[in-house]
Amino acid sequence: MIGVILAGGESRRFGSPKAFAKIGDQYFYEIAYKNLEPVCQKVIIVTRDELLPLFPSHLLKIVDTVQFKGNGPLAGIYSAMIEELAEQYMVLPCDMPFLNRAILQRLCNVCSKSMVVAVRNEQHLYPLVGIWNRSVINIIYDHLQNNEKSVLHLLKKIDTTWVEAEYLTKNPSYYFQNLNQPLEERSE
Repeated sequence: MIGVILAGGESRRFGSPKAFAKIGDQYFYEIAYKNLEPVCQKVIIVTRDELLPLFPSHLLKIVDTVQFKGNGPLAGIYSAMIEELAEQYMVLPCDMPFLNRAILQRLCNVCSKSMVVAVRNEQHLYPLVGIWNRSVINIIYDHLQNNEKSVLHLLKKIDTTWVEAEYLTKNPSYYFQNLNQPLEERSE
């Protein structure tokens, strides 16, 4: 399984690249990387051109394929699938720094023949926390070709298994927080 960290968003609401926001002394991308590394053979960071030099040189980093550059998370997932051949890809956004290795390991243990295994709870869908099968690559390509960028729209059209967040952790509202503003601003 290949780990895919989506770290190329524009972070408009956040005000700076989320991948380089910190909790303590760790960047968000480092937290995601450390959580994916034990459950994946290799981890790829998908980012924007201008952010490439900010990541350490020893990490595998790519940008969206030229054809779909800047077309959001689907372009990032597609680009990772083009870059690294594997049956499955564990996808993780960089802006969910409270997710941990144990949650990802439980997600890996979900047996499913679906094209995608993603997470949900009563209030939210988390389509970017999941396991994507390579069999979906041509469908992603077709969506992007038609300028359809919505991950949820794609998941409604394909065989998707939704895993309840409560199955993965007792406190999903904490662990599955998507940070759209710096931590300092959240407490004000």
